This record gives sequence, structure tokens and C-alpha cells, in this order.
Amino acid sequence: MPKVTKSEALHFLSRTRPEFAFWCRDGKIFSDIAELNAGLKAIHPRTFIYHANAQKNDFSKWVAEVIKDKTLASELKRAKNKIEAAKKVGARIAYLNRIVK
Repeated sequence: MPKVTKSEALHFLSRTRPEFAFWCRDGKIFSDIAELNAGLKAIHPRTFIYHANAQKNDFSKWVAEVIKDKTLASELKRAKNKIEAAKKVGARIAYLNRIVK
């Protein structure tokens, strides 16, 4: 895993501008990875599958293109379900918070 600088960690943890937020099919809106983490824990499995399946992974794409965290995006691509995805996001948040402190 590539080393992350404090500046990068702060960026990965920061909120996006409203126009770059993730709009979930169930109406929830995620503006940062902490909200994504909470949302993944609460999301209905069918909604997760709508966004992450064999054809696409909207969560991974959003993290890569908007958050710019390629490592987390890659981890999300490999998540098989919402629980695994939430664990990966939670672990990344914990790692980034250790760098920021």
C-alpha cells in the first residue's frame, strides 16, 4: 500500500462539494467517506447490489474519481457485499485518521 502524506489523508477525509456528492439509489447522499461508511452499514443489500455488481461499482468509481483515493477504490472493487465494503472503508478511515493526528 502506498504511503499517504498528511495532506493526502486530510484530502481523502474531507467533504466534497455538493455537486460531487454520491447520490445513492435509495435517496441517501454521501459527501465524504465517513458518510459512505455509515451508509454502507445501513444500506439495503439490493441497493448495494444496484451500485456494486459484475457490471459496475459506483462506490469504487466515486472514491477514485471524486475522493481521489485509488487505494480505497481498489479495495471497494473487491468487496463482495455491503458488510465487507463498510469494513474496508472503516479501516481506511482509521488508517487516515492515524496519519492526520
